[in-house]
Amino acid sequence: LAQRELDGFSLQAVFLRPFEFIMNHSPSAEIRELILASLRYMVQMRAENIRSGWRIIISVLQAATGFPLSAEGLNLARFAWSILDWLIEQHFPLVRESNFVEVINCVRCFAAYHGSESIDISLEAIEHLRCCADLLAEGGREAAKGEGEEEGRPRKGAARGASGARVVLFTDAEKDIRVWWPILTGLASLVAD
Repeated sequence: LAQRELDGFSLQAVFLRPFEFIMNHSPSAEIRELILASLRYMVQMRAENIRSGWRIIISVLQAATGFPLSAEGLNLARFAWSILDWLIEQHFPLVRESNFVEVINCVRCFAAYHGSESIDISLEAIEHLRCCADLLAEGGREAAKGEGEEEGRPRKGAARGASGARVVLFTDAEKDIRVWWPILTGLASLVAD
């Protein structure tokens, strides 16, 4: 991870795949916590260099929501949420470049995470879903890919035409639906629960 991965290569994904396997199959909460700590360190130190590894990292964070609601499970979920929250706040343009749907699905899992002690995680995750929806609404599907932005922020006035009238940025085309679908289904499933 010391150097940026070249286009067309997926060495990072191959390197990080054992982390995903161990997270999903280890019975030990300590080992899963060590996996999360290792990923947190990699992300904090080398986020700019990660390319093909984002999908695995997001998958590992999402896996932390799948453990039973116990003290250990809640601690893992909180730890994973702190990593994802930091990642979204600090490096969202890097992650969404090719993994927008995966990030939304991961945030959706945290939003649906149940338990009276985890309501704060759910509320923060719902807020992130809202911010992603706002980002899409302001910048169209290009916002999901990070196009048309300056310094990682959505373009100002992207949803308005030259006359100030609102411009339709989305249609019912497959490419538009693919970006909105995870957010809308996530919010619908939260309302249904």
